[in-house]
Amino acid sequence: MHSVRSQSAKQTLEVGRSLANLLAVGDLIIMSGDLGAGKTQLTKGIALGLGVAEPVTSPTFAIANQYQGSILLHHLDVYRFESSDEMYEAFDLAELQSTGVVVIEWGEVISAELGSSYLEIELTNVDEDDCRSLQVKPVGPDWETRYEEIRSL
Repeated sequence: MHSVRSQSAKQTLEVGRSLANLLAVGDLIIMSGDLGAGKTQLTKGIALGLGVAEPVTSPTFAIANQYQGSILLHHLDVYRFESSDEMYEAFDLAELQSTGVVVIEWGEVISAELGSSYLEIELTNVDEDDCRSLQVKPVGPDWETRYEEIRSL
């Protein structure tokens, strides 16, 4: 596991932009953490790094947003889901992965059912203003081979 400390929303955005350089079609990122901890901000940075030109918004009410960049970005929110079954009824995750990168906010709800390869990021508010802790954990061989690159975030 790798720890990243962000001192501001802008720095969280930059971490996401750097992470985008490591991504390829088929990658899955699971984000968890407190409300307001920066999950959407991190996704905005990923989108910027992928060359997405349109504004990125939280998928809380839409449940899923899609953005075209150098790689298609699927941004999902499973906060209201109680199980992975509900997610699989709403989305064909394998299909989404076959066409782009998938970022799932509140992914801890379904992480036990996700298979063997994803990047897990837990964001936590720290006492100081706008300060965040990001715990980045590669799961599976695809991500473990990129661990040294992840450590450079």
